[in-house]
Amino acid sequence: MSDTARAITAGLMASLAFLAVRYGVTHPVSIPGGPVIASLLLALATYVGIYLALPQRRTLADRIRQMLVDDRLTPEEVADALTAARDRIDALRTAGNRLSDDARSRVAALADQADRIVAQVESDPGDLRRVGRFLRRDLTAAADVVDRYARLDTAVLDRDRAFDVTRRFDAALDDLERLFKKHHARTYDNELFDLEVRLQMLEQQERGP
Repeated sequence: MSDTARAITAGLMASLAFLAVRYGVTHPVSIPGGPVIASLLLALATYVGIYLALPQRRTLADRIRQMLVDDRLTPEEVADALTAARDRIDALRTAGNRLSDDARSRVAALADQADRIVAQVESDPGDLRRVGRFLRRDLTAAADVVDRYARLDTAVLDRDRAFDVTRRFDAALDDLERLFKKHHARTYDNELFDLEVRLQMLEQQERGP
């Protein structure tokens, strides 16, 4: 729940408590100043209690802070990198939607793989050190190349030049597919290392002392 929603909910509950005490739904306590002061104090206490008790919405940086173990990265750096990466993925997907069927599906697959890389970094923020440059440089370059090709009207080019540009763009997509796959695999380095250690321990146990 956002801070605004928490404040509104707490305020409504405090108002109800004030009205209940002020107009006799409950019996105000006897303190100097009379029922009005008692009502105000009860309303204030209700507001504070409810505001603190309601769950607070956590930001992406807050969620990352709980998982981050690499002190060379700050939660804000990771959150900013992921937000920027998602913007680049959106740009890549938008540019790809302007292409023909085959190229569009290939670019969509690239965007999906980039989404999975970002999701993996969000679940294990330390992976940003492995794929940070990819998210900044390579993802930006991919979106730029696809956008420039999508804006190109090959119909106005002579046949040989249009064929050459299309061939080179297809080759670039091949390179991007390999690049995205390589960096996606790098986000699983920790998991693979842990798995290999456990497999080795299991094999040793099976062999016995």
